[in-house]
Amino acid sequence: MMSAGTLITLDGIDGTGKSSQAKRLSRSLDDRGYDVLLTREPGGTRGAESIRELILSTNDIDWSPASELLLFFAARCNHVEQVIRPALAAGTIVVCDRFTDSTRVYQSLSPEADAVLEAINAHLVRMEPDLTLILRSAPELAQERVRHRGAVITRFEKGDAHRHAKRADAFDRILARFPERCVAIDADRDPECVAGDILACVLERLGGGS
Repeated sequence: MMSAGTLITLDGIDGTGKSSQAKRLSRSLDDRGYDVLLTREPGGTRGAESIRELILSTNDIDWSPASELLLFFAARCNHVEQVIRPALAAGTIVVCDRFTDSTRVYQSLSPEADAVLEAINAHLVRMEPDLTLILRSAPELAQERVRHRGAVITRFEKGDAHRHAKRADAFDRILARFPERCVAIDADRDPECVAGDILACVLERLGGGS
C-alpha cells in the first residue's frame, strides 16, 4: 500500500496511449481530492524540456549511444532535483509519463551499457517509482496509432515492426524483473476501460478503494 508522496509512472512502447492515460489518471486523482502533479520525461523543467527538444526534434544529429544516454540522465537528474523530489517531500502524488524504465528499453544496447545505466541511476538519480503501470499493446497496432494521431513522429517512434516488437519484449522483461512495482495494463481496448483499470490499480495501492 502506498501513501501520499508517491511517484507513479506510466510506460510502454510508443502508441500505447500512455500520455493520454497519464492525464486521465491525474484528473481522476485530483477529482478525488489528492494533491497531484502531472509531469513527463524527458522534460518537466525548463532545462529538461530544452534537452527534450534537442533529443527528439533534431533527427539530423547522429548521437552516439553514450551521448544519448547521458543526455537523458542529465534531463532526469534536473527533473528529479527540481520537481519530483520536492513534490514527494511535500506529500504530492507525482504522475510521470515515462521514467528510467524507458531508458532501460530505448538506450540499452549491451550488457556494458546496462551496467553504466544502472550505475548512473543508482548514484545520481537514486530513485525508482513506487508504482509503474506498463501499458502493453500489439506493436503493429501501436505503430498504427502513432501514424494516425496527427503529431510529428519523432526518431524514436520511427522504425520497423521488428524494432518495436523488441522494445515491447524489453518492457515485458522489466515487468518480470520488478514485479512488486510494475503492473501490466492491456492498452488494446477502449481508452475508458484502460483508464478504469489504471485508476482501480492506483487506488488499491493508495488504499483509497474504488
